[in-house]
Amino acid sequence: MDKVPPEICTKIYSHACVDSGYTGRSLSLVSKFVNETSQPVKLQSIYLRGYDQTKAFASLLERTPPHLRFVRYLLISRRSAGPFDNPTGDLQFVQLPADDSGTDFMNHTGTPVGPEMGQDTRRAAAERLRILAATAAADANDRAKQMGSAVLDILTNVAESLEILEVALSGRIVSNINTTHPISFPRLKELTTHDGFPLGWKKHSTIFAPCHRLRRLHIAQCHTNDLFGGIGRLAPFLTHLRFSGLQQESWFGADLEVALGIHEETPGHSWRKPVPKLPSTVETVFVKPAEPPPRGGWCGTPAVSYGTLLRHLRSLNEKDDRFVLLRAPEEWMPSQNIDEGADWLDRIAGGEGCWTMKNMIPRTKVAPKGMSMEAFIVENGL
Repeated sequence: MDKVPPEICTKIYSHACVDSGYTGRSLSLVSKFVNETSQPVKLQSIYLRGYDQTKAFASLLERTPPHLRFVRYLLISRRSAGPFDNPTGDLQFVQLPADDSGTDFMNHTGTPVGPEMGQDTRRAAAERLRILAATAAADANDRAKQMGSAVLDILTNVAESLEILEVALSGRIVSNINTTHPISFPRLKELTTHDGFPLGWKKHSTIFAPCHRLRRLHIAQCHTNDLFGGIGRLAPFLTHLRFSGLQQESWFGADLEVALGIHEETPGHSWRKPVPKLPSTVETVFVKPAEPPPRGGWCGTPAVSYGTLLRHLRSLNEKDDRFVLLRAPEEWMPSQNIDEGADWLDRIAGGEGCWTMKNMIPRTKVAPKGMSMEAFIVENGL
């Protein structure tokens, strides 16, 4: 192997380092020659899970010479097996009494504390629990600040080389990502966000400078203000757009039609801001609704909102060839059962990832003359 030109070895390694970062780390342990020739690409693909890995990688980048901070593919997730996923630890299962003389409850060790323990004992146990809960909450806030700072440092250090980015953080972490200087990503071509960042937080609207090479944007949550306007500012030359996890956004379908220029917005309430247009370069818009909401709710409102959303999306699916409607999951799935990095890993390996059309809902025939598309959809149960 040491007889092969170093440049050829580095090129070979670049094709191998398309995973979570395991291959790059392993190459460093093979031999001195492999370690040296793999340095330019061993950080090419990185999947960071949770607080500890994110903090450690931020520190590693600070110790790495700038010319070796070559990260092309990056996924940062708050989810890990550590306590940061559950900032209050076991206290999430603790039921505090409404007052010191209330009903039985469990102390922090899981031991029942009831009337037989005496009122003073119950009060002391309740106070200990409150102190533990306050300490855990303060610790979680501190860790969120540190992780937010680490995420900002990482993005700043790898911005020049980054091509595919996925972020799955949380509101608490995102609120601690602050900078007065927008970060420029000259090579970024694909972005997936599970928390709206950098779209969903008004004060973060300047964290990312306009990404002129960004062509694919996947938004897994739409709880954002000025959604379509933010998309246009972030990615003025976007070609592929995907929305996932929609359930109670009954307004979404109608607003998307306006954003795509299918029809003009109907004048409505004075307090409602106009819907901005999406970039004219948009070629395809994927939408995958979330699973149906559970039964119940105030007057069945969740089910009504979900039905309105689906009705608009099905209508849009028949109106515009740019629109791709994907089948919704049949039921809710716990987050720990979802392979969060599967699509990202598929994309960096050259696959379709979340842009596949395998689960698309096919378009139907044209509605009969004299029948509106909405009536046609209802009549045919589409």
